Amino acid sequence: MDDTERYAYGHSAKGKRCYAEKPGKKSIRINFIGGLRGKQFMAPMMVEGYCNANVCQAYIDQCLIPCLSPGETVIMDNASFHKSKGVKEAIEDAGCHLLFLPPYSPDLNPIEHVWSPLKNRVRMKLDQDEINRPPSSEVQHSVESSYSYR
Repeated sequence: MDDTERYAYGHSAKGKRCYAEKPGKKSIRINFIGGLRGKQFMAPMMVEGYCNANVCQAYIDQCLIPCLSPGETVIMDNASFHKSKGVKEAIEDAGCHLLFLPPYSPDLNPIEHVWSPLKNRVRMKLDQDEINRPPSSEVQHSVESSYSYR
């Protein structure tokens, strides 16, 4: 999500017009990465910028692997950075299995159902006084308050 991801509508007192500022400058991109085990959100990580193989590898090594137990299966979509040799090796070295979903199948990926409500929760919590603040702290707070994670 980026720092311009806000609701296009707002609320104000009856008879009062709702105003909000929208920055004209280039937005800050914030990626939120995490895993899902059953209904438990796990290994959250926020990154400013875009995901690539280096970011994915850092996430796997620093956040995901410490939360995994040998024998577990890690399911990933077909993003190109998920398919790097280092990602596969790290997961297998942890005694886990790596499984890729079929192409274009977000309906088979349960975590896809987490991102939309999470983004909506972040947008709803940002009020007019916070409209120009990047939502990274609000994202973290929403995850902590809405999902149990480890």
